[in-house]
Amino acid sequence: MRALTTALYDRAAGAAGVAFMAKIGNRFYDTEAPQGATFPYCNYLVVTNTPEWTWSEDFEDVLIQFSIFSRLSSSGEAKDIYTLLDALYHKKSLGAIIAGKQFIWMWRNTLTTMRDEITTKAGTVGVWHFAVDYNVFYEVTFVVPV
Repeated sequence: MRALTTALYDRAAGAAGVAFMAKIGNRFYDTEAPQGATFPYCNYLVVTNTPEWTWSEDFEDVLIQFSIFSRLSSSGEAKDIYTLLDALYHKKSLGAIIAGKQFIWMWRNTLTTMRDEITTKAGTVGVWHFAVDYNVFYEVTFVVPV
C-alpha cells in the first residue's frame, strides 16, 4: 500500500501537479493534515482495498479518497482545487507501482461537497470539504491457486 500512496504523492509533486500544488500551497498530506494546518489543503487516504481474481489474473481495486478543505466562505476555491485534482488523477496513469504490480487505471468515482465546522486554536470555523473518491485498479502477479 505504501507504494501506491507514494505514487499518488509523486504525481502531485511532479511536473503534472505544479498548478494543483501551488493552489494548495504544497499542503498535500497522507491520511490527515497536521493539527493547525493552514488552509487550503488536501489529504488523501486508502478507504478500501478489494482483491479481484479471475482464473488467470489477480487484481487490486483500491478506493482512494482525497479531501479538499477551504476556509473561504465561498466554495469557489474548493471548486478550483477540485478541478486541478481531477485533471491530475481522473483517467490518468500512475505507471508501474512496484515490481509485480502493474497499474491499469484510475477513475473518479464520486464527489461529495459539504460545509463542515472544525475546531482550531482560534475556535470553531466553517470550512468547505470536498470528498473525492477514485478507484485505482492494478494487476498483481498471478499466483496459481493450490
